[in-house]
Amino acid sequence: GPLDILRQVHGADLRVAPARVRHLFIDGRWCEPIMQARARIQAEHLAAVRQDFLAVGAALLDLDCLADGWVIRAEAPMRDLLGYGARLRRLAGGEACYWIWLDRYVPLEPPPLGRAA
Repeated sequence: GPLDILRQVHGADLRVAPARVRHLFIDGRWCEPIMQARARIQAEHLAAVRQDFLAVGAALLDLDCLADGWVIRAEAPMRDLLGYGARLRRLAGGEACYWIWLDRYVPLEPPPLGRAA
């Protein structure tokens, strides 16, 4: 897989750590990344996936009905979506497609304590 390729290229210099959110200091304030997410699922999984997006704190933006399923578009802080692809595939019986991308940074309230990433 991709990690094996990176190990072949970088050898002992490669350091792999658990995923974490990186906050930015913008205009004197700590800001966190807000991500857009899109999931394509079968109709029988719509209710469970919709409810799960809401449970992790995502705001649902669109629901599109397709001939062969549904597309849900949502947004949430990156901290709420780390690892969500695997969770989504379990909910959808392994039949989900999932995309996530950075949309913007917003001020983080309250600011992070200790070691901000």
